Amino acid sequence: MRVICTRLLSACRKPLEFSGWSPHTITQRCPRSLGGVRNFNTGDRFSEKVDPEINGLHSSNIFLKPQVVLYDGVCHLCNAGVNWVIKVDKEKKISFCAVQSEVAKPYLLLCGLTKEDVLKRFLFVEGPGQYSQASTAALRVALYLPFPYPILGALSVIPAPFRDAVYDYVAKHRYKWFGQAVSCILPKDDVIDRFIDRAEILAKYRQDG
Repeated sequence: MRVICTRLLSACRKPLEFSGWSPHTITQRCPRSLGGVRNFNTGDRFSEKVDPEINGLHSSNIFLKPQVVLYDGVCHLCNAGVNWVIKVDKEKKISFCAVQSEVAKPYLLLCGLTKEDVLKRFLFVEGPGQYSQASTAALRVALYLPFPYPILGALSVIPAPFRDAVYDYVAKHRYKWFGQAVSCILPKDDVIDRFIDRAEILAKYRQDG
């Protein structure tokens, strides 16, 4: 049964295996396997007007890591989801970043999204040319996790508008139901390496200490 599921899943997706990329040199597009996955042309994105607060992001020293989840750092439900993925993802395929951090800005710019967009629907940037949000992003993340979690990708047969309707309803009430922190919730010391905004996290630890 496991062999059959693995073959079916391999036919519908191929996770990106990049060690990183420069936003100046992205020209390729990634394979599409789930409805709601968006492709972008990075040349077009970086030719648009840049917010003054993001000046300097075009430096050749800026490299973006693939397979990154951008999430609401003050949301208890979102942090619980992040902690669950960290626990399950033993191979450390997925990285994380609070959308409120400075490190999140180049990812938002690359995808043509704002912080407010991601506060409504979390973002999963898989690599050059591909990102997704909300329920589709959740299904895409599941594809990178060990068996049996990739089987959840079968839920992609449900049209994205129906999946996202449920997602949006929970997201709208998440603070009321699960609580909201005053500032971004800091991860535990032993998992800081999973966060691309760890420099800001460590600075916060030093400040609080």
